[in-house]
Amino acid sequence: MKALGHVRKGILFFLLVLHIGFLLLGVSRVVRIEWWWVALLNTFALWVYFPLFVTVTLSALLRGRITTIVGLIALLWAGAILFNAYGPMGKPNVPTDVFRIKVVTYNFLGWNRNAPTSVDWLVNSGADVLFLEEVAAPDGDPLFGQLEALYPYSERIMGD
Repeated sequence: MKALGHVRKGILFFLLVLHIGFLLLGVSRVVRIEWWWVALLNTFALWVYFPLFVTVTLSALLRGRITTIVGLIALLWAGAILFNAYGPMGKPNVPTDVFRIKVVTYNFLGWNRNAPTSVDWLVNSGADVLFLEEVAAPDGDPLFGQLEALYPYSERIMGD
């Protein structure tokens, strides 16, 4: 039984060192330490921080309070870093007096059985430029006549 206690303590010590390492990696990202291996780890931050879910859970199951608390702090820190890097971005401040172009791209998938609804949506989209993909309609199709009337300049590129 005493041997199991030593193994538990050894695992908890290893997890504590690991959690402190994760915290130091997060701090190095904020402080912008420019060592090549820190930059490499930060490049793969999403995957580097992922094991924290497992290590924090393991330290909680082994009832290591300090290790779990340090791991939770590291997990929260990693979450903040990843949210800052990959979270939603705010709208850019675009001056109102600039010229704007609305571009719409639409993939008909070649087998679109709802083409009339799609064409109506495209006509009402108010787009200045349309990019249509996988259009299986032949030249002169009356359905696409509406689009050709609104967008007289077109180019067809036939692929494989």
